[in-house]
Amino acid sequence: LLTLLYLAETEHARKCIAQERGIMTLLTACENETHIDLVTNALKALIPFASSDDYRPELGQEGAIDTFASFLFSEQLTLQQLGAFLLQNVLELRANRRIFLGLAKEKQCEEDY
Repeated sequence: LLTLLYLAETEHARKCIAQERGIMTLLTACENETHIDLVTNALKALIPFASSDDYRPELGQEGAIDTFASFLFSEQLTLQQLGAFLLQNVLELRANRRIFLGLAKEKQCEEDY
């Protein structure tokens, strides 16, 4: 449903995504390590958001950098690939690269990657 709202590209759709904390819901679903299918689907649903200039800042502030980077160490190849792809897209924003490198004072990564 969040992906469909994203595709609508209207101001009302953006407000709905923000109001329902859709991105945070998907990031929380990514932390459910016992259900690989749920995690995979949540990561796939985050692709359009990570590719969007409108949502990259929010992803960086919501902890997506840590979430995506953590999948680089997964035993599941699919999760590694999705994590790398999403991380690459999120890091296209300069502010997110500063967070990732530990240069931003307002936000820090939980781990030192």
